[in-house]
Amino acid sequence: MRALRQSDTVEGAAVAKLLKRGEIKINISDKILLAPQGGAMPFASNEMIIYRNYAGTPKQAAGLVAHEAEHFLQNLTPALYANGSSALKAELAAYGVQRRVDSSFFLRTDHEALEYILKSPLYPQVTQSVADSLLQSGINYTKRLR
Repeated sequence: MRALRQSDTVEGAAVAKLLKRGEIKINISDKILLAPQGGAMPFASNEMIIYRNYAGTPKQAAGLVAHEAEHFLQNLTPALYANGSSALKAELAAYGVQRRVDSSFFLRTDHEALEYILKSPLYPQVTQSVADSLLQSGINYTKRLR
């Protein structure tokens, strides 16, 4: 909570409010994942999972929490997330929130996040053609899905 507020960002303050009001909850897991996944926001749930081995510093943990909270706010469904374009928009928005809350986050730009998503095994539904189509459409791909 403190790290979210200390980020001095609108996103950090908003996530802190969601937590304080009990609208979202955090479960810390000691499970060791082989894939580079710091957290998860199960569909139709308000309980996120943050994996301790990826949480790092309080600032990094706040960034992970903000990323997953963004997914909560997006109201993603399995069908929506299975769509490559929707998944790409959702992840770029969440990585943008994470980057603003955690100034040490390694994906410094939307372009770096896009490259990461395309290479990651976590997002098989996002292909280069999906990314090209989205970029060619001129849509602001960090815009929320709502």
